[in-house]
Amino acid sequence: MVKRLYDITPFIMVLITGITALCSSMGWYHSIFNYLPDTIGYSIATNLIMLRVYKSPKFCNATRICVYSLIVMNVISLVLKPFNAYNSVYDIYIVIILLILLVVLKFTNKW
Repeated sequence: MVKRLYDITPFIMVLITGITALCSSMGWYHSIFNYLPDTIGYSIATNLIMLRVYKSPKFCNATRICVYSLIVMNVISLVLKPFNAYNSVYDIYIVIILLILLVVLKFTNKW
């Protein structure tokens, strides 16, 4: 059961991040925004710890790529915050690139 949770957690985190990026333009989103970092918890520190866990050969490349995607989301967000240039569309782009990459991995048997 725990291994299954480890297997799917990065995928769930990327999916939730993509969904919240899409929802960020809706009015109700802003009222729950304060709760999102604590409930989803995708910080650079969390992701670096996850990366250490998922670097094990028992996890597939797709799982590792999801963790790398979460780190990229964090870095882009932190780099652009001082310039007030961050937009949730960047998370959407990262999720789309991730999905394309996962499809390519699946069809090239590098999964």
